[in-house]
Amino acid sequence: MSLLSKILGLGNRQMVLHGRDFEWSDKSWTHNVFRAFEVVFGRKCGLRIEMTSGYVDGVEYHYAHTFEASVALIESFVRGLVTKASSIRVWIPVLATPTGIPVPVSPYLFAIAFDTASEGAYQSAATALTWNHTVSGSNTFMAAGILHQLANTNINAKTYNSVTMTQAQFNDGSLGAFATLVLYYLVAPTTGTNAFNFTATTTSGEAYMGFGSSFSGAKQTGQPDSSNKDYTASGISTITVNTTVVASDCWLVGIFDCGGADTTMAAGAGTTARYAPSGGYNVLWGDSNGTVSTGSQGLTGQRGSGTSGMQGSVLSIAPVAASGPTNLKSLDGNVAANIKSYCGNLIANIKSISGNS
Repeated sequence: MSLLSKILGLGNRQMVLHGRDFEWSDKSWTHNVFRAFEVVFGRKCGLRIEMTSGYVDGVEYHYAHTFEASVALIESFVRGLVTKASSIRVWIPVLATPTGIPVPVSPYLFAIAFDTASEGAYQSAATALTWNHTVSGSNTFMAAGILHQLANTNINAKTYNSVTMTQAQFNDGSLGAFATLVLYYLVAPTTGTNAFNFTATTTSGEAYMGFGSSFSGAKQTGQPDSSNKDYTASGISTITVNTTVVASDCWLVGIFDCGGADTTMAAGAGTTARYAPSGGYNVLWGDSNGTVSTGSQGLTGQRGSGTSGMQGSVLSIAPVAASGPTNLKSLDGNVAANIKSYCGNLIANIKSISGNS
């Protein structure tokens, strides 16, 4: 008996998969008609309670919560009067799932979600920078950006909750008298409230600030998906930093700054600013605020006024990928890795198929 049959309570009757566009059912004309109606005229997503059943003193009672359930009860009674019903199959689209929730096309089980962002406030004369950040969710990922006023300044301590972060990109700021701009990341940061700690190699106190963003639903190995940096020495007011995204449904996160007169930066096309401090700090911390396509994708920073040199760094975050039964190599001639769903169920939620776990 198929998993979907068990879910629908079909007993020994099977849901028969026919082609890629529809499924057949001989269980209930009523439900088939209502599912077809929903597909044609629109359907609300979500779970719904249709009927409550129970036994009291040996008597079976049914309480219908919806009109559809009422009609289904009548149909069930009529079917019970027929000693031998003919097997008539009615087709319904695959999208008309039992719970009214469409099966995702993406192979990724958990979409990346933005958790929160934090700022290590501007320090006018410091060698160290510390601030707190709260991480929540599962399959977490952390990105952090540092702006240091001196060009080509190394950061010799970079931790979150005392765990060392990995450098993704380093803009030395040597062209256009920029500051040093560094992009870091950490896979599976500790959940809860913990501290960022960054210390520069310079012995003299200089302007210093930092930013952090955490995400859930991120792949826990092989991060980042990609990263890149770019700079232009002078004469621009907007810069876009592109990176070659490999996995589907990635997010982008990045940091930008500009030289020249003090100004407030802003997010450009396809970019959401998490922090763009006012007061002439010349810095932007942001992300894509959603998934991006594969291939060359980027974030854009804009200076508030004037033109000058600009620089930025970007990385892409890959999502958690769904995984099905570990011993299943193929199904109906399809390699297991290419199977996204089975009988309307996301493959990652199926523990076994025909005895294969």
